[in-house]
Amino acid sequence: MDRSFQRFGAACALVTAAAWLIAAVLLYTGRAESGLASVFSTRVHTPAVNYVLAIGGLALTAAIAALHDRLRMGAWANWALGLGMIAGVLTAIQCLWNATRYAPLRAAYDTGEEVHQIAVSLAMSTPNPVDPRGFGSQLLLGICLVVAGWLMLAGNWPRWLGGLAMIEGICLALVFFTGLFELGAVRTVLAAVAIGALGPVWWLLAALELWRGPAST
Repeated sequence: MDRSFQRFGAACALVTAAAWLIAAVLLYTGRAESGLASVFSTRVHTPAVNYVLAIGGLALTAAIAALHDRLRMGAWANWALGLGMIAGVLTAIQCLWNATRYAPLRAAYDTGEEVHQIAVSLAMSTPNPVDPRGFGSQLLLGICLVVAGWLMLAGNWPRWLGGLAMIEGICLALVFFTGLFELGAVRTVLAAVAIGALGPVWWLLAALELWRGPAST
């Protein structure tokens, strides 16, 4: 086990926790904007939110790799690593894509021309082609955390940390499915729990555990 990378992963887990918390605060306390945001409601994330989540997605890859290095439990851990890495990369790419297209689409919408507004509405209501409906950032990451939590329960980890990982993974997967089936109010509550509350707490606790290392060392 590489202790230097474990501590780097711990720092990245802390960045992930901060990114999720900051994004949640920006989403749920920010003022409703006129024009573009009023049309697309909760599906519109400002560039600030997307840049923060992109940083969190990139940091997530190192945090997941550090967890895998500590788990070392064969094929299940390898599978969780693969899912987590894909989730982190898709999150970063998706959020950067969203951030860079926001300004030109908003400018087109704010011209007030109906044809432009219809085109922008259609573009923004279409699922993101990089990570449609949060397939990677929610479902794949959720499965990754469920598997990682199960392995933690069987390994040299605090049992409560493994249990929290499984709960967080299930919540993320439910965020994906409630979004897929357009259950708006339920999805909002689940997202607030998974991304705004439990997620940052779990990544913070995981960061502390990674930094401290196994009890036997």
